[in-house]
Amino acid sequence: MRKTAISARNATTKHKNMARSIASNQSMKQSIKSRTTTANLEHKAAAEGAWSFHAAKHQQSFLSNDCTTNLIKAIFTDSEIAKKFTSARTKTGSIITGIPAPFAHKLLLSELGEQPFLISIDASNHNEVKLFPLVIRFFSAKVGVRVRILDLRSMPCETTDSELYLFFS
Repeated sequence: MRKTAISARNATTKHKNMARSIASNQSMKQSIKSRTTTANLEHKAAAEGAWSFHAAKHQQSFLSNDCTTNLIKAIFTDSEIAKKFTSARTKTGSIITGIPAPFAHKLLLSELGEQPFLISIDASNHNEVKLFPLVIRFFSAKVGVRVRILDLRSMPCETTDSELYLFFS
């Protein structure tokens, strides 16, 4: 008797309409969830980009970002973005070298234009690593004399041959 009653109820137009309504609501819930997830990922990426810019602007060590990621998660426990925030040293360095650095390089080249310029290379030791900044100096009509770092290379060895190979290879 129960099977017959259930089958009869499932065959009614009212039940079929209700089933369609529920099915469409499920897909709508999934759609809203999907959009929310996409928005959260975009906000997460924006947060990581902003944090990377902050770290570079204030000359913070990328190594310190390993702790900062955990600190942000601990402080902002009610934030979905903070829970998924991951910007340790490797990711922060990749964001800085991959996004603002090429833009700054293009900006420098457009500002330089066809003017005369001077390029300087120097070397300094930082612990066991030798650092080689490549610096450009030029005159800007808007600002005056400008000095900018074009590149900064590092080498663990310190021979003259290896220093020349670093820039002229």
